[in-house]
Amino acid sequence: TDYDLTIGSHTFIEDFETGLIGKQVGTTVDIETKFPDTYQNEELRGKVTVFTITINYIGQKKEGADDTYINRLSKGTYPTMNDFRNALKAEMEKQAEAEYEDRVYDAVINQMVENSQFVTILDEDVKYYEDDMIGYYKEIAEYYGMAMTDVATQLGFSDYDKFLDNCHEEAIKNVKQYMVLQKIVADEKIVVSDEKYTELLNGYMSSTQTTDRESFENMYSKEYLNYCMVNDLALELLVEKAKSNAQ
Repeated sequence: TDYDLTIGSHTFIEDFETGLIGKQVGTTVDIETKFPDTYQNEELRGKVTVFTITINYIGQKKEGADDTYINRLSKGTYPTMNDFRNALKAEMEKQAEAEYEDRVYDAVINQMVENSQFVTILDEDVKYYEDDMIGYYKEIAEYYGMAMTDVATQLGFSDYDKFLDNCHEEAIKNVKQYMVLQKIVADEKIVVSDEKYTELLNGYMSSTQTTDRESFENMYSKEYLNYCMVNDLALELLVEKAKSNAQ
């Protein structure tokens, strides 16, 4: 919906783009297409499909953008280029602040792990995180019809064994972080009140664009959500102390 397609860009299926040529603005047309035999989604390879398309606008490509273009593209949200620039600047500042916070959190928990002694690390805990990571990439591979060796290569690993070694190392790191946070939760007696639970839950739901609380809780379980929350609160406590000591 409201997508600006450049004819000849090969952004969409070839028949989709060529089928639009010669059609009139303001009309709705049916375009029959065939997905390529090499299409990334195996279920759609070679299949004939009819797309019903409404042509809303046609124009020529030009360098830069003006108020009219931005106003149309944003459906009036940004009447002028200046409005768009200000909104873009605010969004970039918001993203930069979030990225900075993420780096601070990573640095704090990594330092805690480095400065901690681990008497025992359970193999089953490592395997849990390891299987979770590998399973995630297997789902991606299946969706795009790729071999896991190709996925490993695209991730920058020279071979599949290097990919597995990295998953194992990351799993150990995750277990150590989990153990550190759980120790802090126990020592600081961190609990999640009903009010805090609702506040954090709303944040989780917002990040996944979910609005149905019941289905969200059923999907992840209250037990797991509470586990995530106490860990998040423990990490926030660590960061607050780190910032306080740095001042």
